[in-house]
Amino acid sequence: MDFDFSPSEEQFRAELRQLLHAQLPSDWSTRSLAQAPDAEERRALARTISKQLADRKWLAMAWPKEHGGLDASYLEQLIFNEELAYLDAPGNGGVGVSSVGPAIMMNGNEAQRRLYLPRIANADDVWCALYSEPGAGSDLASIQTRAVRDGDEYIVSGTKLWVAGAQEANLGYLAARTDPNAPKHRGISTFVLPMDSAGITMRPIASMAGDSYLTEVHLDRVRIPAENLVGVENRGWYQLARSLDFERSSVAAYAGGKRNIERLVNLAKEDGGLIEQHPSMRYALADRWIEMEVGFNIAYRI
Repeated sequence: MDFDFSPSEEQFRAELRQLLHAQLPSDWSTRSLAQAPDAEERRALARTISKQLADRKWLAMAWPKEHGGLDASYLEQLIFNEELAYLDAPGNGGVGVSSVGPAIMMNGNEAQRRLYLPRIANADDVWCALYSEPGAGSDLASIQTRAVRDGDEYIVSGTKLWVAGAQEANLGYLAARTDPNAPKHRGISTFVLPMDSAGITMRPIASMAGDSYLTEVHLDRVRIPAENLVGVENRGWYQLARSLDFERSSVAAYAGGKRNIERLVNLAKEDGGLIEQHPSMRYALADRWIEMEVGFNIAYRI
């Protein structure tokens, strides 16, 4: 079996690396956690990089051309995700590209596709995903945030947790319960939520690394136009299950892991380092490298 990428795929990888290296600070790859960029620096870089990628139609390259993509292969999209993750480069389009866009393609109406998809592909909007709750993490069907129809609007109340990038987003993709009496998988709907709506409050959640990229979002009788319902009412769980498949390759995790293993190996090989003190540790490092390569092959297959 040939595990090599094609010449055109390698050419794309090289062009992408050149663009990213031109935009990232020269010390970006060597910064320690203590010297990590602040949130505003990362946001500014994300805006610059995402716009440059969008100008080349690379941001959502695997999307159909009519929605702002290039009809590129999924393998090219995978290379894109891998390279940005390996360099820890911001600006990959986030959940707007990875799951919200596909969800709107599959489940939205024509007006929603015409409105939102070109804006996602052009990096005009920043999205966040409002799924998890205090009592519903991985069990999405247990959410209790309510959306009650009131004429031409829905009134939404509840709390969402672990919302990545909520403070930067202007639009959110919201899952809420529209039929409290239905079986838990059948009473959920999805909505486009403008993040500047009245009744939304946010509380940053500090991580162990010292950042606060995750957010608790509280919704207190937030009004959403009924036209912002995506897909069929009460079928949201099934719609989300399909759209989340688009971000399941995990290649970004293995690319970040490769970067970290390389750093660890370099440290271990230094004079007086781990390998000199404990020669057998080279086998443990080799095992980690093999695990990482296996992970890459699984991600490529997915």
